[in-house]
Amino acid sequence: MINWFSGKYNYLLIYSSLNLCACGLLWGYEDLGNGYYFIGGQAPDIVYDSDISYNGSGGVNVIPYDVTSFAYNQDYIIARSERPILREVNFWIIDKSVKIDFYHGIDCFVEDCDKILKSNVLGPMDSTSFFIQLKQLNIDLVLSKP
Repeated sequence: MINWFSGKYNYLLIYSSLNLCACGLLWGYEDLGNGYYFIGGQAPDIVYDSDISYNGSGGVNVIPYDVTSFAYNQDYIIARSERPILREVNFWIIDKSVKIDFYHGIDCFVEDCDKILKSNVLGPMDSTSFFIQLKQLNIDLVLSKP
């Protein structure tokens, strides 16, 4: 019988526990307003969750891959994301003024929640289109590292 609490297994148990705890503590999240959150970690992203008691887990993915920089104000979120393996860089603008509530009356198995959510998202865009949109929408934000 293996005694998991002694010898080399003890170290394995402690190491695994510390890793699991550290990941949750280090990743964290930032409230971007109006139900949008930046989630840190190995694959940082921006999610939407209309639950006012959000705790940093879950939500609907708005930007589908690694967010490398972002900025936000009362009305907008701007972001840069990339997929290094594909060498793809994209830019996004999210209009936060559009109220979306998935938890009251919308069944995502019946409705196309992705379409509802993306109705206020411009992107993916290349950098030229992104800067043109920023100027047209009069958005005075500068991307910064998370």
